[in-house]
Order: sequence, then structure tokens, then C-alpha cells
Amino acid sequence: MKKLTALSTLFILLIFVAPIQVSAATNAGVKPGSFFYFFDTTFENVSLFFTFSPEKKAQKALEYADERLTEIEAVAEEKNPDAVKTAIANYESNISLAVEKSKDIKDKGRAETLLNSIADNTSKNQEVLAAVLIKVPEEAREAITRAIELSRKGQEEAAKQIAELKKEVSELKQELENLKGELKDKEEKPEVGDDKKNEQTKAIDKLKNEIESLKKKVGEPSQKETKAEEKKEQSKNSVVTLPSGAVVEMDASGNIVRTIVEAQSPTQTSSSPYIPPTPTSSNSTSTYASSTALTIPTTVVPTPVTVLTPTPILIPTTTPPVTTIPTLTPTPQNQPTSIVQDSFDAYNKGALKGQGGWNSYVNGSNFVVVDTEVFGGIKAIYNQTKADSVITKTGSLLADGKQAVYVKTASRTSWGIHSDGNAQVRVSKNPWASGAQGLAFAAVSFKGDGNVAYYDSVSDKYKNFATYEDGVWTLLEIEWRSSDKTARYRVNSGGWTDWYTFRNASTFSGFDNVGFDFDLRDGFGGGVYFDSLQ
Repeated sequence: MKKLTALSTLFILLIFVAPIQVSAATNAGVKPGSFFYFFDTTFENVSLFFTFSPEKKAQKALEYADERLTEIEAVAEEKNPDAVKTAIANYESNISLAVEKSKDIKDKGRAETLLNSIADNTSKNQEVLAAVLIKVPEEAREAITRAIELSRKGQEEAAKQIAELKKEVSELKQELENLKGELKDKEEKPEVGDDKKNEQTKAIDKLKNEIESLKKKVGEPSQKETKAEEKKEQSKNSVVTLPSGAVVEMDASGNIVRTIVEAQSPTQTSSSPYIPPTPTSSNSTSTYASSTALTIPTTVVPTPVTVLTPTPILIPTTTPPVTTIPTLTPTPQNQPTSIVQDSFDAYNKGALKGQGGWNSYVNGSNFVVVDTEVFGGIKAIYNQTKADSVITKTGSLLADGKQAVYVKTASRTSWGIHSDGNAQVRVSKNPWASGAQGLAFAAVSFKGDGNVAYYDSVSDKYKNFATYEDGVWTLLEIEWRSSDKTARYRVNSGGWTDWYTFRNASTFSGFDNVGFDFDLRDGFGGGVYFDSLQ
């Protein structure tokens, strides 16, 4: 009875789910919160259960994870925290399954391909989740943050496994070469005696089997594959009759591969003058027809015979065009792309000044390390002091680069009016370079009216290019280039601005400082958080 009930349930599931899967291929699919969502995910779990190949199971899990990601984006717009958490839980389950099953794949090459796919997917997923984070309600952000961390760990685990695979393949190749050497020695140095010969034969056969097995693991072609390839190459060759009477096999380049019929000796010359066969022509080569038969007389002609020295036949080949391959200068590994990377997690709570290389430009002690409100990790920095406060940190000098930081404002309507904005992020040459110093800088300001503005060097004003929400983490990115000494800006992974010339571009040699400014002199409350410099 129980079996019948289970089968009936499965049948009902298939009836409900079948049409759903068709629509999922053309749109985002069934979203969490829908009556049919349970059937959708149940069908996927059943499909995974009956997929026994680790590789195929991992691939399916990745596909389902992508579908969950689409669902997360969709429900984030609806401000539905429960639906977000449900989609996140399913996303995490699929990512974990894909990573776990990749470890069970025996074929090293296929395993590496899958792991590369996992690394690429999880990297892209982190960007999508970071953009979703700022859209979801407060109660769903912890789940999003956890999913971002899981994606990061999945990416790191895939990279770790790829490195281990490459090491293992290298060791297998070395073992393969050693076995080939042993096989060669045994074949070249046969032992005496029937018993020893039998033992040697067995040893040779065993070595050959081991070599073939290792070739499969490493990904090298087996003997059968090699012979098949040779046979395929041989099929491209042509049989040609030379003026000397020799019948030879030539490859596509006109080289003689083997001789089928030896050339006639002078005593076997025909009684009639030699008439070469009619050549057949093509666009690129000219060869003699191979069907011409040679007639070799059985008796020697008594009269003197003039022996002709055969003239070598030149078979023209099409010379491929010479392609000049440019020499690429290798990019140094671990080259920084941002000036400063800092999570603030390692610092003590309290004044940021003096920790981790952070220095005060003016009133820097007003920036404090807190653990009450963070974007990622366990700590961030905060300022709510009624003053103009600036703190800076020196990092890598970059002529071309990008600096990102998360900003969260608190009660911005209490900041007071400041035409240039109250909270500012700046990249510069030397700590907080000013116009008076004549040093280059690019800056973005968060205004109390909800606008985000970049500093325009032409008008000497801050120009609005985006808006932000109060009390919500906002991702700010500044990118600069040395080719024309310009910078561009964006928030929350949206569209970039155009490239604009930054302040004092004529003096630009690179940026090496990141600074934060918060001006609350005209306000009566509120504050600003900064976190996750990257």
C-alpha cells in the first residue's frame, strides 16, 4: 500500500511538473512563493537522485543553481524576504552538490573542465548576488551575504582542486615516461631461457597495459587511437609513378613516404622511347596518374641503349602564408588592480587612526571601527561627529586601476545642506591631494538629497550621475586610466558614466591613496558607514 501511494505521488508530481519545465526553458521559471514551486524543486531533486554520473549530476546542479539565481533576482524586486531565503537555500544546496560531485570524476581532463566551469559560474554569481544585496529587505541580507561567501568558497575550492589535478597529471606523465623507459629496456635486453622469456613477456604485457591505463588518465591517445590517426594520414597520400619507373607513395608535401616498385635498371629499359604518363592537374599540385602500368621486357635488347638520367619531378605545394605571432609580455602574477583592499575586520573597535596604516588628514580620530553595522565580515568604520573629518591610507601606486567601496548613510536628511555633498570618497596622489597642492585626484560625493556626484574638473563642481537609498549599502566604483588621464564612475554595478578628465590631470603619474571625508558642520545628526574596500 505504501509503495502504491509513493508511486501515485510521483505520478502526480510528474503531471504537474512536466508543463512547468517547458515554460522554465523560456522564462525565469516558477518563483518561490508560488504553489507550484514545491513541485518544481521536487522534480529537480528526483532528477538529481536518478542521475548516477558524478559529472552529469554536477552539471545539472550548476544549471539548477543558475535557475535559483534568476529566481533570487526576480523576488528581490518584489521585496519578499521569505521567497529570497527559500531561493538562497536551494542555490546553496546546488552549488555545494556541484563542488562535491566534481571530486568523484575519475577522468582528470573532464574533471578539470567541470571545475573551471564551477569557478567561472561562482565568480559571476558573486557579482549578481552583490547587486541583489542592496535591493532586498534588511531581514534577507544575511542570507544573501552567506550565499556570496558560499560562492566565494566554491570558487576557491574549484581552484584548489584544479591545482591538485594539474599536479596529479604531471606526476602521472612522469610515471608514464618511467614505464615507457622500463618497457624499452625489457624489449631491447631479452633474457635467456624459456621460463625467463615467458616472465619477460608477461612483464612487457603488464607494462603495456599500465601505459595504456595511464594514457587514459592523463589524456594521451592510446596505441589504437595513434594507429587510427596514422591510417587517416596515410589516406591523404598519393601513389605516383616517377620517370625512372619507380612507383612511390608521396604525402601532401611531395615527400616520398615509401617505394612500391623500384626504379628500372639500365638493362631493363624498354625498346621504345620513354613516354611519361599524362599528368593530372589541380589548383595546387600536379602529380602523375598512378594507374599507368609499367612494362618490363623479359629479354635484354642487344643494341646500345641511351640511358636517360631521370629528372626529379618537382611537385609544387601551396606555401602557407607566414603569420607573424606577436610576442606578448607576460602579466605579472598577483598584480594589484586597486589601491587599497581592507575589510577592517582585523582592527580593534574604537578610533581607526593609527590602525592598518590609516592616518588623519584632518580630525581623522572621528572615524571609528564598529561591529554594529557591517556590509561583510564583522567590522566597518563609522563617523557621526559634527565636524569636517578626513582620513586616508596609502596603498599601491596605479596608473590604471579601479577602487571599490561600500557606503551606507544614516539619516542623511539630518546632515544639513552642503553643495558638494557631505560624504566623499577620493583617490589621489599623496594623502588627500587638494587643488592647492596641484596634485591629481578623482572624487565622488554622497549628498544629503540622495544624489551621487563626481567631481568635474571643467566646471569645478560636483555633477550628479546617480541616486542612492538612505540606510542601504551602496557599492561605489571609481575607475581610471593613464592613456588619456580620465576616470569614470558607477554605483551598484549599474551603467558607467563617460570618461571624464579628473582634477590636475597634467600632473598625473598614478593614484596611491584612498581617503574618506564626512562634513557634518552644518547638520544636526546622522552619519555614514564605509566597508569592504576592494
